[in-house]
Amino acid sequence: MTKKNKKSRSIHSYISNNLILKIISLIFAVILWSFVTNSTNPDRTKTLRDVPVVLQGLETLEEKGLTIRDDFEKLLPTVTVKVNVKNSDYRMVDKNVVFVSVDVSEIVKDGPNSVSVVPSFSNMVDVSLASIEPQAINITVDKLLEKEVPVTVNKTGALSDGLVCVNPQYDETVFIKGSSYYVERITGP
Repeated sequence: MTKKNKKSRSIHSYISNNLILKIISLIFAVILWSFVTNSTNPDRTKTLRDVPVVLQGLETLEEKGLTIRDDFEKLLPTVTVKVNVKNSDYRMVDKNVVFVSVDVSEIVKDGPNSVSVVPSFSNMVDVSLASIEPQAINITVDKLLEKEVPVTVNKTGALSDGLVCVNPQYDETVFIKGSSYYVERITGP
């Protein structure tokens, strides 16, 4: 074996078998990665799950003689929002940074309607929308109906000892206002 070959083999052996050198290299790589990441401050994508959706424009819809058929909270209680945020602000972003709403004030006809889900962001942190799921929801709208329904009181069962039943006082009719789908099904006594 030549002297040059022996020397190169010992350097190779020293580098590949020296645990301390490997640990120092790893520490240096982490420090270098941290420096580059913090100095460039790249965008990261953060997923915010179970963001509540707020209904807006119901009063305007009712002024048009329309209303939502079913309970809105049961239609779509939450959405998933993905946002782009700077690496330095990543930990500060949570569900409180985003406000998600659906506006039903633009609906002009009864029946099924697709309404866009619209996010807005607080100005505490610089974020931008990457995606939102779902992007729209289907809401069934009915005509707003008011109906007068007669009231009757039925006395059933026995009273406990010492209690006396007097004739109750009540309005003879009540007005019910809501979705025509349900109000039309209400019948009197």
